[in-house]
Amino acid sequence: MICFGFGLGYQIEAILNLTRGKINLTSVEPDPSVLQIPEVKKKILDLSSKFQELGGELSVLPLIEFPYKDYLKLKKFIFAFPYYSRMYSEEYSSFRDKITAKLGVNASTISYFARTWLRNYFINLQLCSDRDNTGLIFKDSLPIQNKPVLYIGAAPNLEDQLEWIKKNQDDFFLLAADTACYLLLQNGIRPDYILSIDSGRGTIYHFRNIPEDIPIISWLGGNRYIFSLKNPILLCLTSYPLDQVLHSVVFTSSNEIIQNPSLNVAGLAKALAEKFLAKSLSLSGISFKKENGKTHSRGTGYESFHVPKVNRYYPMESYIPHSYQKDISSKNQKALYHLTDTTKVPILKLDTHLPYLKDSSIYKTKPLSLKINQKQINQFLHLLKNPNIQKEILNELGVEKSVLLRFIF
Repeated sequence: MICFGFGLGYQIEAILNLTRGKINLTSVEPDPSVLQIPEVKKKILDLSSKFQELGGELSVLPLIEFPYKDYLKLKKFIFAFPYYSRMYSEEYSSFRDKITAKLGVNASTISYFARTWLRNYFINLQLCSDRDNTGLIFKDSLPIQNKPVLYIGAAPNLEDQLEWIKKNQDDFFLLAADTACYLLLQNGIRPDYILSIDSGRGTIYHFRNIPEDIPIISWLGGNRYIFSLKNPILLCLTSYPLDQVLHSVVFTSSNEIIQNPSLNVAGLAKALAEKFLAKSLSLSGISFKKENGKTHSRGTGYESFHVPKVNRYYPMESYIPHSYQKDISSKNQKALYHLTDTTKVPILKLDTHLPYLKDSSIYKTKPLSLKINQKQINQFLHLLKNPNIQKEILNELGVEKSVLLRFIF
């Protein structure tokens, strides 16, 4: 138990009498000068002795000396005395935020999708060996070196940018999110490559009337429906634990891992632009927040996915993701920060690009990828039987051992 505030110790004494001292209590005092008062020092010693006699423990610390790291992983109950919650409201709020362990963007997403990704991974891996036009991305896969790349997302502002994109599409190599494809194609804009990493069921509805010769960039934990399409599929190896094991089997002398800290499609586009040395990257259809009640542009697969469930009690607005609100959420703020980092590739506004003569045969050329053969799959499964590797993977994914063993034996 952690209480915010000590004062003269009378309320701590009340807690002692109420619990009969059989608790471990840490009291945090925001005003360190209070703890220097002789009467308070004596009170701390008296209360500490009484807690020990009854089998408990009392620790009294000034806020500036509180060891946050020692408490992050402990189960705890945190409260503040009324006076302190009023007079030190900002300090108390900051204290709670620091002492409460929060999942980062990666950890939160992995925790939610862990089982789905794991199941999809092994199913899609076997499907890869059965397809002639599916393989891993490597250094020669994307023809974007020294070319300006335009990423097209499906935020509501995409509708305002369509005319400009259509007019200037031949000046860019177009990487489009799967959510934006239907609207783009309906408006005469043909992506060079489609990016799809979401494993959710709504992903299926994004691929309506997609031309079969447009390559799809995804990963092995992605939606299984993609692998039933005739489109060429290029697979990224990511920082996902199973991807790292597979990388050690396929690529023994080069690093082909695609780092995408934001774990979203726009982040993947940026990672690819950096990896394959694009001249610049321009971003369209990105906002990460709700605009006029909408989270996405019209025509996305999410509309078709949710329409059967819409009624007067649950309108379309009730299916808005929690991370898309009027203001940008903390999770999306981190993703946006990653997207605007210009350390490795220049990020340009839509109207500040340098035109180049686009090779019109780019999307007609068979994309280059490295096919995964059955021998490599067997090596991969063999590695996963190693107890040490299993332990590391299970720690990262947070799933039970039985779930993993179900796929490798």
